[in-house]
Amino acid sequence: MQLREQIAANEQRKKENEEGMKSGKPSWMTKHMHEYDNRPDVVRRDKMRLVELRFYDKVGLTEGKKCEVRHRYRCPFGEESERLVEEGSGVRNIWRLIEWYDSHWNPCHYDTPCVSDMKWYHYDEPSIIDVTSYEDILKAVEDDRLLKILEERKKYEKETGS
Repeated sequence: MQLREQIAANEQRKKENEEGMKSGKPSWMTKHMHEYDNRPDVVRRDKMRLVELRFYDKVGLTEGKKCEVRHRYRCPFGEESERLVEEGSGVRNIWRLIEWYDSHWNPCHYDTPCVSDMKWYHYDEPSIIDVTSYEDILKAVEDDRLLKILEERKKYEKETGS
């Protein structure tokens, strides 16, 4: 639910900024946000959010479901709630791995790794998965590309203790 709300709020903000840019004299903040929204890493992150929502909807079985209760024993989905929690936990674990992959293979404007950690960042290497493609993520699960990322993360965690 929160992800849906974040995406909707972000889309609304971008729409308002676009309208502001089309007006005769956009404010400095509108110009700044327009430039920010069009940065490659921000565009990628926004596309990732849409893929994440689709992933939760299709694989985590949340499509068409909305719950304001947020209490396991008062869940309006009754017996189905256990399955939703289980599927959602699995999706969350996969998505966290995808986010880790994205942060270690795709540079962003606000985070620069320290020199001693650079061996874990693969900015100049070919991508393993396209984090903006739902279909590619599903294929990566099936063809073991995600396992390759998991192995790298395990090595990273072992060596860095994080």
